Amino acid sequence: MKRCSAAELLEKAPDRGYPSDYLFSRLKGRRARLVPDWNAIMDATSPLEQLPEGHFQRTLGDRTPEAIWRALLFEYGWVYHQMNQHLRETFAPFFLYAELRTMIICIRYLRELKRDIVRQMLMPSILADDIKKMLGESEDELSAVQEIEKTFFRFSERFAGIAEIMRTEGLKGFEQNLVERYLSVVVKTGTDPLLRAFFMRLINARNMLALAKLPPKGLLHAAHQCQKYARPRKTPQDRQNR
Repeated sequence: MKRCSAAELLEKAPDRGYPSDYLFSRLKGRRARLVPDWNAIMDATSPLEQLPEGHFQRTLGDRTPEAIWRALLFEYGWVYHQMNQHLRETFAPFFLYAELRTMIICIRYLRELKRDIVRQMLMPSILADDIKKMLGESEDELSAVQEIEKTFFRFSERFAGIAEIMRTEGLKGFEQNLVERYLSVVVKTGTDPLLRAFFMRLINARNMLALAKLPPKGLLHAAHQCQKYARPRKTPQDRQNR
């Protein structure tokens, strides 16, 4: 089977050929307009309360998690469509990673038979048209994850059997495995070094969060394991010196 790239699982958009410097200048202006004070957002205990009035209210309509994610997808879509083809292919692994959450949200609402919300979530999505069509027309969540497995198996064999996890561990287990397998693939393939560094930091952050959720005994065991593998191995020369 011919493997596909991350870019092939995203929307096909016309290449306007904008130079990178032009895009960067527009991004700076848009970033400042969206959130003038990013430090206040980062330091706030309730970041949503720090969002400025105006643009976000027009985009979100409300502040439910789904509405906020739709607003973020609109921003991602704007950037994606401003990029030239070379930049899109470079950043495709990031955009596809972001769209994993879109698929999870759609699966959750397929399970609840709320197809109107599924359609709303797919409107700003930059997933490939055939993936959006599949999510919008799937009979239930299990048929959707089976199609996701078929689609992502073309991206990597690591996704084989992921639909079975939905049956045995539910949506939470499926989401965790989908994201973990995706991250393990993109850090080992021909990803741009800058993106690979981003994904490595993301993996480290996920690992730290997982450790933080462990009970004290589990955390102590994990610390011992880390210490065990971090301990330098003795070389033949070391043994001779003894």
